Amino acid sequence: MKKRYNYLLYKLKIQSDFPIAELSPQAEAFSVTDLEIHGEELKSEYPFCITNRLRLSAEHLFLAVKNIAYYEVFKGEKITIKYNPSASPEEISLFLLGTCIGVVLYHRGFLPLHASAIKIPERGVAFFTGDSGCGKSTTLNSFINRGYKMIADDVSAIITENEPLVFPSFPRSKLWEDSAEKLQIETAGLKQVHREMKKYLYHIAENNFHDQETEPVILYEINKYPGQETYLEEVTGLEKIRILHQNTYRVQYLERLQLTKKHFKQIAKLASCLIVKKVFRPEESNSVEELANLIEKDLEKIK
Repeated sequence: MKKRYNYLLYKLKIQSDFPIAELSPQAEAFSVTDLEIHGEELKSEYPFCITNRLRLSAEHLFLAVKNIAYYEVFKGEKITIKYNPSASPEEISLFLLGTCIGVVLYHRGFLPLHASAIKIPERGVAFFTGDSGCGKSTTLNSFINRGYKMIADDVSAIITENEPLVFPSFPRSKLWEDSAEKLQIETAGLKQVHREMKKYLYHIAENNFHDQETEPVILYEINKYPGQETYLEEVTGLEKIRILHQNTYRVQYLERLQLTKKHFKQIAKLASCLIVKKVFRPEESNSVEELANLIEKDLEKIK
Protein backbone atom coordinates (compact mmCIF):
# COMPACT_ATOMS: atom_id res chain seq x y z
CA MET A 1 0.00 0.00 0.00
CA LYS A 2 1.28 3.43 -0.94
CA LYS A 3 2.09 5.93 1.78
CA ARG A 4 -0.40 8.77 2.12
CA TYR A 5 0.62 12.39 2.52
CA ASN A 6 -1.73 15.04 3.91
CA TYR A 7 -1.44 18.69 2.90
CA LEU A 8 -3.34 21.91 3.61
CA LEU A 9 -3.51 24.41 0.74
CA TYR A 10 -5.96 27.35 0.55
CA LYS A 11 -7.64 25.59 3.49
CA LEU A 12 -8.36 22.60 1.22
CA LYS A 13 -7.57 19.26 2.84
CA ILE A 14 -5.50 17.28 0.35
CA GLN A 15 -4.47 13.64 0.46
CA SER A 16 -1.80 12.45 -1.98
CA ASP A 17 -0.16 9.08 -2.57
CA PHE A 18 3.15 10.70 -3.53
CA PRO A 19 5.12 13.54 -1.92
CA ILE A 20 4.49 16.98 -3.42
CA ALA A 21 7.58 19.15 -3.66
CA GLU A 22 7.15 22.54 -1.96
CA LEU A 23 4.32 21.47 0.39
CA SER A 24 4.88 20.41 4.00
CA PRO A 25 2.89 17.33 5.12
CA GLN A 26 0.47 17.68 8.01
CA ALA A 27 1.35 15.73 11.14
CA GLU A 28 -2.06 14.03 11.33
CA ALA A 29 -4.28 12.49 8.65
CA PHE A 30 -7.58 14.18 7.78
CA SER A 31 -10.81 12.38 8.60
CA VAL A 32 -12.39 13.98 5.52
CA THR A 33 -10.53 15.27 2.45
CA ASP A 34 -11.45 17.85 -0.19
CA LEU A 35 -9.02 16.69 -2.88
CA GLU A 36 -7.37 13.37 -3.74
CA ILE A 37 -4.12 13.31 -5.76
CA HIS A 38 -2.75 10.14 -7.34
CA GLY A 39 0.61 9.94 -9.08
CA GLU A 40 2.53 7.23 -10.91
CA GLU A 41 5.47 6.97 -13.27
CA LEU A 42 4.73 6.80 -16.98
CA LYS A 43 4.66 3.21 -18.24
CA SER A 44 5.91 2.13 -21.63
CA GLU A 45 2.35 1.45 -22.81
CA TYR A 46 1.39 5.07 -22.05
CA PRO A 47 3.02 7.19 -24.81
CA PHE A 48 5.40 9.85 -23.54
CA CYS A 49 4.14 13.39 -24.21
CA ILE A 50 6.29 15.14 -26.80
CA THR A 51 4.22 18.31 -27.03
CA ASN A 52 2.04 20.47 -24.77
CA ARG A 53 -1.72 19.92 -25.00
CA LEU A 54 -4.71 21.13 -23.01
CA ARG A 55 -8.37 20.16 -23.03
CA LEU A 56 -10.80 21.83 -20.65
CA SER A 57 -14.51 21.59 -19.86
CA ALA A 58 -16.70 22.63 -16.97
CA GLU A 59 -15.80 19.49 -14.99
CA HIS A 60 -12.54 18.18 -16.43
CA LEU A 61 -9.00 19.29 -17.31
CA PHE A 62 -6.46 17.28 -19.32
CA LEU A 63 -2.98 18.78 -19.49
CA ALA A 64 0.06 17.25 -21.21
CA VAL A 65 3.37 18.99 -20.49
CA LYS A 66 6.29 18.09 -22.75
CA ASN A 67 8.94 16.00 -20.97
CA ILE A 68 7.16 16.34 -17.62
CA ALA A 69 3.76 14.66 -17.13
CA TYR A 70 0.11 14.14 -18.00
CA TYR A 71 -2.35 15.71 -15.55
CA GLU A 72 -6.11 15.26 -15.20
CA VAL A 73 -8.43 17.17 -12.88
CA PHE A 74 -11.93 15.82 -12.18
CA LYS A 75 -14.60 18.20 -10.79
CA GLY A 76 -12.13 19.77 -8.37
CA GLU A 77 -12.16 16.57 -6.32
CA LYS A 78 -9.42 14.43 -7.84
CA ILE A 79 -6.14 14.90 -9.72
CA THR A 80 -4.22 12.11 -11.45
CA ILE A 81 -0.65 12.49 -12.66
CA LYS A 82 1.42 10.21 -14.90
CA TYR A 83 4.91 11.63 -14.78
CA ASN A 84 8.19 11.14 -16.60
CA PRO A 85 10.69 9.37 -14.27
CA SER A 86 13.35 11.88 -15.39
CA ALA A 87 11.24 14.91 -14.39
CA SER A 88 12.26 16.54 -11.13
CA PRO A 89 9.76 16.80 -8.23
CA GLU A 90 9.89 20.59 -8.69
CA GLU A 91 8.95 20.35 -12.38
CA ILE A 92 6.02 18.06 -11.59
CA SER A 93 4.83 20.42 -8.84
CA LEU A 94 5.14 23.50 -11.06
CA PHE A 95 2.11 22.49 -13.15
CA LEU A 96 0.29 20.67 -10.35
CA LEU A 97 0.34 23.68 -8.01
CA GLY A 98 -0.20 26.11 -10.88
CA THR A 99 -2.67 25.25 -13.64
CA CYS A 100 -4.18 22.16 -11.97
CA ILE A 101 -4.82 23.71 -8.57
CA GLY A 102 -6.00 26.87 -10.35
CA VAL A 103 -8.72 24.83 -12.05
CA VAL A 104 -9.55 23.10 -8.73
CA LEU A 105 -10.06 26.55 -7.19
CA TYR A 106 -12.49 27.46 -9.99
CA HIS A 107 -14.35 24.15 -9.56
CA ARG A 108 -14.69 24.79 -5.84
CA GLY A 109 -16.06 28.32 -6.16
CA PHE A 110 -12.95 30.41 -5.48
CA LEU A 111 -11.94 33.53 -7.35
CA PRO A 112 -8.21 33.02 -8.11
CA LEU A 113 -6.21 36.19 -8.74
CA HIS A 114 -2.81 36.15 -10.42
CA ALA A 115 -1.36 38.08 -7.50
CA SER A 116 1.03 37.89 -4.59
CA ALA A 117 -0.36 38.87 -1.19
CA ILE A 118 0.79 40.05 2.23
CA LYS A 119 -0.92 40.68 5.57
CA ILE A 120 -1.10 44.34 6.53
CA PRO A 121 -0.57 44.56 10.32
CA GLU A 122 -3.85 45.12 12.16
CA ARG A 123 -5.72 45.16 8.84
CA GLY A 124 -6.27 42.78 5.95
CA VAL A 125 -4.60 41.77 2.71
CA ALA A 126 -2.62 43.80 0.18
CA PHE A 127 -2.23 42.25 -3.30
CA PHE A 128 0.54 42.86 -5.85
CA THR A 129 -0.40 42.06 -9.41
CA GLY A 130 0.51 42.96 -12.99
CA ASP A 131 2.03 41.50 -16.14
CA SER A 132 4.72 38.83 -16.01
CA GLY A 133 8.04 40.42 -15.09
CA CYS A 134 6.48 43.47 -13.44
CA GLY A 135 7.94 42.56 -10.03
CA LYS A 136 5.14 40.84 -8.07
CA SER A 137 7.36 38.29 -6.31
CA THR A 138 10.22 40.77 -5.92
CA THR A 139 7.88 43.21 -4.19
CA LEU A 140 6.44 40.41 -2.04
CA ASN A 141 9.89 39.36 -0.80
CA SER A 142 10.92 42.95 -0.22
CA PHE A 143 7.95 43.33 2.14
CA ILE A 144 8.75 40.03 3.87
CA ASN A 145 12.24 41.44 4.53
CA ARG A 146 10.51 44.43 6.14
CA GLY A 147 8.61 42.20 8.59
CA TYR A 148 5.32 41.70 6.74
CA LYS A 149 3.84 38.20 6.48
CA MET A 150 3.24 36.44 3.19
CA ILE A 151 -0.19 35.01 2.34
CA ALA A 152 0.36 33.92 -1.27
CA ASP A 153 2.82 34.08 -4.14
CA ASP A 154 1.54 34.02 -7.73
CA VAL A 155 -2.02 32.81 -7.01
CA SER A 156 -4.30 34.34 -4.36
CA ALA A 157 -7.55 32.47 -3.67
CA ILE A 158 -10.64 34.42 -2.61
CA ILE A 159 -14.12 33.35 -1.55
CA THR A 160 -16.68 36.09 -2.23
CA GLU A 161 -19.72 34.57 -0.52
CA ASN A 162 -20.78 36.82 2.34
CA GLU A 163 -17.81 39.11 3.05
CA PRO A 164 -14.82 38.34 0.76
CA LEU A 165 -11.94 36.41 2.38
CA VAL A 166 -8.46 35.54 1.12
CA PHE A 167 -7.22 32.02 1.90
CA PRO A 168 -3.52 31.27 2.57
CA SER A 169 -1.42 29.30 0.06
CA PHE A 170 1.94 27.93 1.29
CA PRO A 171 5.27 29.52 2.34
CA ARG A 172 7.18 29.46 -0.94
CA SER A 173 8.09 32.10 -3.49
CA LYS A 174 9.38 31.77 -7.06
CA LEU A 175 12.11 34.18 -8.08
CA TRP A 176 13.77 34.87 -11.42
CA GLU A 177 17.55 35.04 -11.24
CA ASP A 178 17.65 38.84 -11.63
CA SER A 179 15.01 39.27 -8.89
CA ALA A 180 17.03 37.11 -6.49
CA GLU A 181 20.08 39.24 -7.27
CA LYS A 182 18.19 42.46 -6.48
CA LEU A 183 17.09 40.95 -3.16
CA GLN A 184 20.63 39.70 -2.47
CA ILE A 185 19.42 36.09 -2.34
CA GLU A 186 22.01 33.49 -3.33
CA THR A 187 20.60 31.06 -5.90
CA ALA A 188 23.40 28.48 -5.73
CA GLY A 189 21.57 26.40 -3.12
CA LEU A 190 18.06 26.88 -4.56
CA LYS A 191 16.22 24.46 -6.85
CA GLN A 192 15.05 25.49 -10.30
CA VAL A 193 11.31 25.28 -10.96
CA HIS A 194 12.00 23.93 -14.48
CA ARG A 195 15.09 22.78 -16.34
CA GLU A 196 14.60 25.49 -18.99
CA MET A 197 13.96 28.39 -16.59
CA LYS A 198 16.35 30.49 -14.54
CA LYS A 199 13.62 30.70 -11.92
CA TYR A 200 14.14 29.38 -8.41
CA LEU A 201 12.13 28.16 -5.43
CA TYR A 202 12.66 30.26 -2.33
CA HIS A 203 11.17 28.95 0.89
CA ILE A 204 9.68 31.42 3.37
CA ALA A 205 10.15 30.88 7.10
CA GLU A 206 6.98 29.73 8.86
CA ASN A 207 7.02 32.79 11.13
CA ASN A 208 6.94 34.97 7.99
CA PHE A 209 3.76 33.29 6.73
CA HIS A 210 0.18 34.23 7.64
CA ASP A 211 -1.88 31.03 7.68
CA GLN A 212 -5.38 32.37 8.40
CA GLU A 213 -8.10 33.56 6.02
CA THR A 214 -8.17 37.36 5.97
CA GLU A 215 -10.28 40.14 4.46
CA PRO A 216 -8.93 41.88 1.33
CA VAL A 217 -8.15 45.60 1.64
CA ILE A 218 -6.10 46.91 -1.29
CA LEU A 219 -4.66 45.83 -4.62
CA TYR A 220 -1.66 47.37 -6.37
CA GLU A 221 -1.32 46.73 -10.10
CA ILE A 222 2.37 47.22 -10.95
CA ASN A 223 3.07 48.70 -14.39
CA LYS A 224 6.36 49.49 -16.12
CA TYR A 225 6.42 52.66 -18.21
CA PRO A 226 9.05 54.67 -20.15
CA GLY A 227 9.26 57.46 -17.59
CA GLN A 228 11.57 58.53 -14.76
CA GLU A 229 9.38 58.64 -11.64
CA THR A 230 7.70 55.96 -9.55
CA TYR A 231 4.16 56.98 -8.65
CA LEU A 232 0.69 55.57 -8.02
CA GLU A 233 -2.90 56.53 -8.73
CA GLU A 234 -6.20 55.18 -7.43
CA VAL A 235 -8.79 53.81 -9.85
CA THR A 236 -12.56 53.55 -9.39
CA GLY A 237 -15.70 52.23 -11.03
CA LEU A 238 -15.44 50.05 -14.13
CA GLU A 239 -11.65 50.39 -14.20
CA LYS A 240 -11.51 48.38 -10.95
CA ILE A 241 -13.59 45.66 -12.62
CA ARG A 242 -11.31 45.66 -15.66
CA ILE A 243 -8.16 45.31 -13.54
CA LEU A 244 -9.61 42.45 -11.49
CA HIS A 245 -10.76 40.67 -14.65
CA GLN A 246 -7.44 41.14 -16.43
CA ASN A 247 -5.50 39.86 -13.41
CA THR A 248 -7.65 36.80 -12.79
CA TYR A 249 -5.59 33.61 -12.91
CA ARG A 250 -5.97 31.80 -16.26
CA VAL A 251 -8.75 34.21 -17.21
CA GLN A 252 -8.86 32.60 -20.69
CA TYR A 253 -10.32 29.44 -19.09
CA LEU A 254 -13.53 31.10 -17.89
CA GLU A 255 -15.66 30.44 -20.98
CA ARG A 256 -14.76 26.75 -21.20
CA LEU A 257 -15.36 26.38 -17.46
CA GLN A 258 -18.80 28.02 -17.99
CA LEU A 259 -17.99 30.53 -15.27
CA THR A 260 -18.13 33.85 -17.15
CA LYS A 261 -21.28 35.16 -15.43
CA LYS A 262 -20.30 33.88 -12.00
CA HIS A 263 -16.85 35.40 -12.35
CA PHE A 264 -18.29 38.83 -13.16
CA LYS A 265 -20.41 38.69 -10.00
CA GLN A 266 -17.35 37.67 -7.97
CA ILE A 267 -15.12 40.49 -9.18
CA ALA A 268 -17.96 43.01 -8.81
CA LYS A 269 -18.42 41.88 -5.19
CA LEU A 270 -14.68 42.11 -4.55
CA ALA A 271 -14.41 45.52 -6.24
CA SER A 272 -17.09 46.92 -3.94
CA CYS A 273 -14.87 46.46 -0.86
CA LEU A 274 -11.38 46.75 -2.35
CA ILE A 275 -9.14 49.77 -2.89
CA VAL A 276 -7.39 49.44 -6.27
CA LYS A 277 -4.35 51.47 -7.29
CA LYS A 278 -2.04 51.46 -10.28
CA VAL A 279 1.66 51.72 -9.54
CA PHE A 280 3.92 53.03 -12.30
CA ARG A 281 7.63 52.23 -12.19
CA PRO A 282 10.30 53.23 -14.75
CA GLU A 283 11.23 50.47 -17.18
CA GLU A 284 14.93 51.09 -16.64
CA SER A 285 14.80 51.23 -12.84
CA ASN A 286 16.26 48.36 -10.83
CA SER A 287 15.38 49.87 -7.46
CA VAL A 288 13.34 47.39 -5.42
CA GLU A 289 13.46 49.67 -2.39
CA GLU A 290 12.04 52.70 -4.19
CA LEU A 291 8.94 50.76 -5.24
CA ALA A 292 8.49 49.16 -1.81
CA ASN A 293 9.00 52.51 -0.04
CA LEU A 294 6.25 54.11 -2.13
CA ILE A 295 3.78 51.28 -1.46
CA GLU A 296 4.61 51.04 2.24
CA LYS A 297 4.08 54.76 2.69
CA ASP A 298 0.70 54.40 0.99
CA LEU A 299 -0.21 51.41 3.20
CA GLU A 300 0.39 53.52 6.30
CA LYS A 301 -2.57 55.70 5.29
CA ILE A 302 -5.05 52.81 5.57
CA LYS A 303 -3.89 51.32 8.87
